[in-house]
Amino acid sequence: MRLPSISPLPAGLTLRPATQTDLPFLLALREQTMTERLRDAGYQPTAEDALARVMLFFEDIQLLLWQGEPAGMLKWRDEPEAWHIVQVQLLPAHQGRGLASALLGALCAQASDQGRPMLLSVLVNNPARRLYERLGFHVTGEEDDGRSLRMWRDA
Repeated sequence: MRLPSISPLPAGLTLRPATQTDLPFLLALREQTMTERLRDAGYQPTAEDALARVMLFFEDIQLLLWQGEPAGMLKWRDEPEAWHIVQVQLLPAHQGRGLASALLGALCAQASDQGRPMLLSVLVNNPARRLYERLGFHVTGEEDDGRSLRMWRDA
């Protein structure tokens, strides 16, 4: 199923489906945004782990472009239970500027309009948890021996 477009987006931010030619960017993005957090949470990530995570639901990746240049990615799926945010990552240079908040806020508004709850999981040490809580997500449990939290947002 093709996911609906997300709107409104902040001026300068566009989305497009990822292609295989984006793989080097997506792997570098994962390295820059997740490797240290994963290690801090007790994981020992490998290059193979990073590739497997990027390739998981690859068809659902939307590349985030800031003024036409790759700035991050959003991976989400329309699953029977809820809209599932699988991954959200922004290059460090684009973090803290409200882009993720605006993007996810628009996605949450669309989910609400369609009567769809949302779910995600987040590493316990990831500061993005505060953003998710501001958007209406609440913790429903732990995953991976307490290293991640499952979060839910009602429709």
